[in-house]
Amino acid sequence: MAIELKDKDQTIQIVKSKTKALVDFEHLTDSIKDTAEFVIDEYTALAKTGMSPDFIKDKLEADFKLQEEKSLKIEESLLHQMLIDNDWKMKLGVTQQGYTKTSINGEITKIPHISITADLDTLDEWISQILEKAQSFKLPK
Repeated sequence: MAIELKDKDQTIQIVKSKTKALVDFEHLTDSIKDTAEFVIDEYTALAKTGMSPDFIKDKLEADFKLQEEKSLKIEESLLHQMLIDNDWKMKLGVTQQGYTKTSINGEITKIPHISITADLDTLDEWISQILEKAQSFKLPK
């Protein structure tokens, strides 16, 4: 027996025989029923936004901690390189405010959301430093 979730031209099939060892379908607990209902509702809502079945699968796997979530490292970013001189991170009030999840190469990846809070004159000084650095680069001809 199989359970099918249909969305437009795509069908996801859950084969009961493969899951029977993990779930006793004859004696489902309220917790398991609630979880199944959540997964169906989440799938339906995400499918309505136009997300692909693969992205939805990746998101559900990440939500249920079935796959390790990757995260972009701030320390490896261009922003970090521009902040390490002259204590700019402190001067600009840089903080991480959370993250956005997106699919990169088929894997859910958390991208940090960075907030900068500074007076205009401080921002101008920082941007001037960035432009000075950029002008000093020797580009190949």
